[in-house]
Amino acid sequence: MNYDVNRSANHRLIYWQQRAGLNNTRLAVAIRERAGARGHRHVQPDARRVRAWRQGERPRDPVPELILEVLSERIGVTIMLSDVGLDVPGAERVRWDGPWSLVQTVTEIIALARGDLMLGGRAGTSLPQEFLRGEDLLSIVQSWTTTAAESSGMGIRTGRKRIGDLEVVQIRAATEAFRSLDNAYGGGLTREAVIGQLISAASLVEDTTYSEEVGRKLITGIGDLATVAGWMCHDVSMHVAAQRYFLLALQASREADAPDLAAHVLGCMARQAGHLGRPSDALELIHLARYGARHTMTPRIGALLYSLEARYNAMMGRLKDFDRAAGQAEAAFADCGPEQDPSWVTYFDTSEYYATLGICHQIIARTSIPDHARRSIEMIGHALAHRDPSRVRSRAFDYLGLSRAYLAAGELESAEAAGTTALELTGKVSSERVRDRLKELLRETSPYADIPVIADLRGRILDRLSN
Repeated sequence: MNYDVNRSANHRLIYWQQRAGLNNTRLAVAIRERAGARGHRHVQPDARRVRAWRQGERPRDPVPELILEVLSERIGVTIMLSDVGLDVPGAERVRWDGPWSLVQTVTEIIALARGDLMLGGRAGTSLPQEFLRGEDLLSIVQSWTTTAAESSGMGIRTGRKRIGDLEVVQIRAATEAFRSLDNAYGGGLTREAVIGQLISAASLVEDTTYSEEVGRKLITGIGDLATVAGWMCHDVSMHVAAQRYFLLALQASREADAPDLAAHVLGCMARQAGHLGRPSDALELIHLARYGARHTMTPRIGALLYSLEARYNAMMGRLKDFDRAAGQAEAAFADCGPEQDPSWVTYFDTSEYYATLGICHQIIARTSIPDHARRSIEMIGHALAHRDPSRVRSRAFDYLGLSRAYLAAGELESAEAAGTTALELTGKVSSERVRDRLKELLRETSPYADIPVIADLRGRILDRLSN
């Protein structure tokens, strides 16, 4: 066994052990059994030894490979030694791990944003040029949420002008304004404006001087603003650019030691993965978000993450896991109180809670159990009753979901009425995600194409999509 008096906890191993649902004793038993089956009868770890691994001790071969086998089989995801923090020190890394200093993070953000404005997202940075998925994506984001950031010196002392909290407050105000515009009308109208603001904010890190406290707030604000830029890119189907903004926002949250912001970024990445038909990636991202923010998340953040977990379990047909996550979301939402929530999660109100779970029931109704359609209709209706009228894009999603739920229930006239309202709202937003949902509604109306009320709706949907 390799022992290092300066070792730190192996959060990567701890994370995957928790994901596998194995306590120290059960993991030790599983490894002993696997070792015996492989002929390694000298390998006899106990709970105390597993605890030592968690605290940073690296076991001798073949134990690391046995740990991989046990955890991969249990979780259903192929993981590597680097994923569990058991790769050989000094071994060559084969995956991009992103920038690891504040200066480089800011440099990458500025390069990406400037290239985005000039070249449509084809900036020459060290970020991946293709959309990451599966193991390639998870191996990167896990390293940012299960290892501590090195001290990066938040106060850079080269700038000529000193800034303080006022500039941070201004960045936050601009971020909230852009977030509100995106929520109301979609990302297409203001995407370039938010990217310009991101360049301006990130440049402050290079051009000014500030205290460590202000520096931490500054990089947190830049990370939040980068997340808004990424979300707008996602909303207009610029998915590679969106992911690159999210990765840099995640790095910024790590530099600022802001786990709640990291949870927000991972939640956005999960929603992007789910939208692109990768619910397994989305689930892993949500689990990482919950793990990273386990000590700091408010009930509202917990309710948001559990409701998203319920959604991706529904997409994968895991109904027991859906029920569990939905129950946890309900319990967490019931605990929401007057505590101070980060600004990015305040949108998750009563309407958003019911809409998210209502869509879960709609998915189940369409894919496995039609009886869930009635529950979906009730929950989305409740969401609409509480929805802020200014959130036009959210209302468009609500009515699209409601129309699809009515279709699943066989209530065609109600489906047409909800679809008509959705069409009226889609004309007021600039969002490819809304158009994607409209295309899905069109596909789901195909079996009823000969019925006049649906034929008329389909014709109007085709007209809208042709514009």
